[in-house]
Amino acid sequence: RTIDVAITHGDIIATELTNMYPRLKNRTKSIAHGPLGDGFDGAVAIRPKGCRLLFFGRIHAYKGLIYFVESIIALRDKGYPVVGVIAGKGSDLEPHRQRMIDAGCFEIIDKYIAAEEIPRLFLDSLITVLPYTDGTQSGVAALALGFGRPVVASAVGSIPELVRNGVNGLLVAPRDAGGLTEAPETIITDHTLWESLANGALNLKNGELSWRTIADKTILAYGLAIELKSAA
Repeated sequence: RTIDVAITHGDIIATELTNMYPRLKNRTKSIAHGPLGDGFDGAVAIRPKGCRLLFFGRIHAYKGLIYFVESIIALRDKGYPVVGVIAGKGSDLEPHRQRMIDAGCFEIIDKYIAAEEIPRLFLDSLITVLPYTDGTQSGVAALALGFGRPVVASAVGSIPELVRNGVNGLLVAPRDAGGLTEAPETIITDHTLWESLANGALNLKNGELSWRTIADKTILAYGLAIELKSAA
């Protein structure tokens, strides 16, 4: 109610905000969530050994763990040597723990993930999976971008503005267990596609979605705030 200019991490979020607060029309700037992942400066993506698919971060119901579990089991039933890696803590882990243990194709890292552990988790994983049922934007997607990893994500909120379909990942409808099986399968079986998506992530990281670009856009947003304040 008191701000002069708002910054959102996506056009869809900006629209939702201005619908809630019409006075912010022409005062809201959509600026991308920048890439995360300190310490990785690789210029070319290198495909990891193995077939580990990563579900990372706080584990709450809207993150869609149930769909990740179903997709990993389905892929294993098709004969792919996948391992579903669940790294993080949260209220939605326990309801699915026994099923994952029984399936025998999951690695559960049930703890807070320290910063120094994050690079290896992402770099050892073939794909980062975001089966969200709802959401606005994702820091996990920003980490995958920073480490040059393809993402399979639900098309919710402004996530498609960070995970570009066919550029650095593949998008599926939310709660679509079939799509969340088919999209990773496509990447697993097509090495050229994996390489294209991984390098697409690095290109976005170093170009359109780089912190330099974000800084330039943020400076313009602050400039607008100063201009509006001076004119008041």
